[in-house]
Formats: sequence, structure tokens, C-alpha cells
Amino acid sequence: LKLCWATGGNVSFLNMPVSYAPREVSVDMEARQRIADAFSGNPDPVLRVLGGALKHLMPRSLLEDHQFWMREAERAARSMDVKACFTSMMSSGNEGLTHLLAAHAKSGTPIFSMQHGGGYGSFRYIPEEVHERKCSNRYLTFGWKDHASDVPMPVISSSVIKQRAIFRAKIKRLLFVSGDRPLFTHKIQSHPLTGEGRNYFMQQELFYDILSEDARAVYVYRPYLESYGHGHERWHLRKTPGLCTDERSFCDSLSRSDLVVFDQNATGFLQTLSSNIPTVLLLDEMIWEVRDSAKEHFDTLKQAGILHHGPAHAAKHVNRVCHDLDRWWSGSDVQSARERFCLRYFWSRGDWASIWKTLLSDVSDRHPLVPESRGSPGASCASSSSDLMRI
Repeated sequence: LKLCWATGGNVSFLNMPVSYAPREVSVDMEARQRIADAFSGNPDPVLRVLGGALKHLMPRSLLEDHQFWMREAERAARSMDVKACFTSMMSSGNEGLTHLLAAHAKSGTPIFSMQHGGGYGSFRYIPEEVHERKCSNRYLTFGWKDHASDVPMPVISSSVIKQRAIFRAKIKRLLFVSGDRPLFTHKIQSHPLTGEGRNYFMQQELFYDILSEDARAVYVYRPYLESYGHGHERWHLRKTPGLCTDERSFCDSLSRSDLVVFDQNATGFLQTLSSNIPTVLLLDEMIWEVRDSAKEHFDTLKQAGILHHGPAHAAKHVNRVCHDLDRWWSGSDVQSARERFCLRYFWSRGDWASIWKTLLSDVSDRHPLVPESRGSPGASCASSSSDLMRI
């Protein structure tokens, strides 16, 4: 909404003209078997298994019903006054959206895809990023650049959490933001997979066990937005019957906290770092693997005491700083590490709207007009005088 407002309505939401609903079409087992056979001689055993599975798992919308849905999408695309498409949901699984984007791409409409959240640019393995980049004319990131087609862009209105400048000396609210993962892996990337859930939640338990009494007294647990059935809530109730939990809006929850602990490489910790909210990140480096280009930046967080690879180490650090939070978080080494990390992985500027205007005014396949330097929030940026293009 803020981007629509900032561009005078020249960027607008897409009213989806294609709504995918499975039709009653016959399954073509011969075609599916040909797909499996194409993988049968592959020297990679994993690809052979995946190829065999495709015979059973390939969506009908991409095989038997593909031509019908592409005709529908192409008809809808021709009726739309669109000069470029922008999406951060390329890998969402929305069949109507994917067919429509394919129809626009087929007709020559530029596709701008943006990373959906945290993990992009840092996970060692994240197929969504590879797929989205291949499907896009330009791939927009939160600040990092690993490929020629990557375009670093400031986060749209990253100030949803007010920038903090004053910190309490003593913590009055320690918020632990929990993640969760499905019981069975549905996508392979650098996060907990099937069988690793118990160890993941055990680290939460170990972290709490080592907290000091003072830290436990102000400890607030924020569960993930949905439970996948691991049963990790039970140990909280068993150990701390009066445990305080927080399920209010995410931004409100973060803004009320003095120190926030995350145990996943996701968007949340990027938001708190960008907003200068004291943050501790607990990541098992054997599970949350980072790519080579990201190691230097995560090591910087580790040296500053923000990143910890074990629950005991993270809890002991919280115990040390909970009575003198300001001295730790306001230190020049911590602030320098925070600013450098955010510049690459959650770039925010007060004039983000003008930079986006500049990008959206150039919808050809040329390199978008993006400022060479990334200054501090509030730095000026000239916007294009040409007409803004409707997305």
C-alpha cells in the first residue's frame, strides 16, 4: 500500500484474473512415465529418485491441464494494461499467478521478482532463490548481490518497527521468538529438515535452562504463528506453568521488548537489527548453513556477540548483558557489525520510495537505474522524470 501511495497509484495490486481450480482431467500415465524414464539413466541417485517421484507428484496443471490454463492466462494477460510485473511470491505455489506470469513473460513483459523474506542471499542451499532468479528479467534483493541479474533495493518501508535509539540499562522484557517447521520436509533448504525438529526445539529448552533467575523473570515466549505438531509447547508448560506468552501483532511484540532472541535465520531478526532493537541470534551452524559469500558477514555478528551457535553460549551471553544492555548494544563494535550486516541483508533508507520510483520508471530489459552508493537512511536520491509505469 505504501508503494502504491508513494508512486501516485502507478503501481497497483494485481486483481487476479485467473483463479486456478483443478478440473476433472484424465491422468496421462504414459506421459508421466516418459518423465520418469528421462531421469532413469541419470548418474545422480537423488535425481533418479526425484524423477521417479515426479510421475506421481507432477501437478496436472503443469501436464495434462497445462494447455488449458496457459490459454486462460494468455487471454487474461492480453486484457491487462501492464508494462511490467513485480512479485515477491514467485514460489508461492499459486497456480493462477504462475501461469499468468508465464503468459506475460511469453509476450515479452519484463518480470521483476523480489526475495520473499529472510534466508535469501545467505542460505547455503535455497532452490526458491535459484528458480525465481531464472524466471525474472531482474531479481530484486534486500541489499545483497551474488549474480549479475541481482538488483539491490531498499526494503519497502522497513520502518514498520520504529528505529530505537534509547535502551534500558536493565532488561524488563526478554522476548524469545520461536520458529517451527512441518513434521515432514516439503522443500529442501538450509533449515531444519525431517528428523531434526526434536533437536531444534531441544536447543530452546537448553537455552531456557541456562538463563539466570533474573533473565527468566522477564522471559516471554512467542510461539510460531502455527503449530506443526512437534509438541514442543508441552515442555514449556511442564517447566514453567506460569510462562508468559505473546501472540499480539509481530511488530507490536518486538517494539515492546528490550532484547529479542531468534532461533531461525528468517525475516524477523533482520527487522530487529534494522530497527536497532537489541538482538541475539541462536543458530545451529550444522542446520542453518550459510553460503561462502555470507560467512564473513555472519562472522562479524558472531564477533559482536549477536550470533551464537550453541544454546549455552547464547544464554550465558544474555545473562551477562541483561543488567547492562546499553553498554553492550551501544558499543561501537556491535553497532558497526549491525550496520554492515543490514546494509547487505536488509538495506533501509528514508527515501526508499524515490529509489523504487527510479527502478519502476525503467521497465525495459536494460539495467534498472539504481544508485551506485548506499548511504545512510535519509540520504537523497534523484528520481526519474519519466512517467511511472503501471505494474
